[in-house]
Amino acid sequence: MTDKKQCSKCKVFQPLNYYKDECKQCKTCLEAKQRYREKNRDKLRLYAIQYYHRKKEQTTEEKKDTNELKTECLVCGSIINKYQVKRHEESVKHQNKLKGKEQPKVVRNGDDETGMLGI
Repeated sequence: MTDKKQCSKCKVFQPLNYYKDECKQCKTCLEAKQRYREKNRDKLRLYAIQYYHRKKEQTTEEKKDTNELKTECLVCGSIINKYQVKRHEESVKHQNKLKGKEQPKVVRNGDDETGMLGI
């Protein structure tokens, strides 16, 4: 086995003890990254907030678009999302309608015509 590894940031081959656990970057690059984050904390926080607000509008529009993509199943009449058609086709309800089986009625507390308790 090799005793050296190449840093993904600086591209220098260094011994394995220059790396932290399974990191791809050497300790020197990781420390520089940490120092930059500490020095520019406010700038990075402001950028993250701006990015969030910029993307918030896009994501809400995308969610609205996907919510509007509903369709009705021709077999059982269920309203399903366009992207869940395959999942619905494998459901018990859909399979029973395809086979022509009706769901048995559940009688509770004498709701049927005879007034019997489901006997």
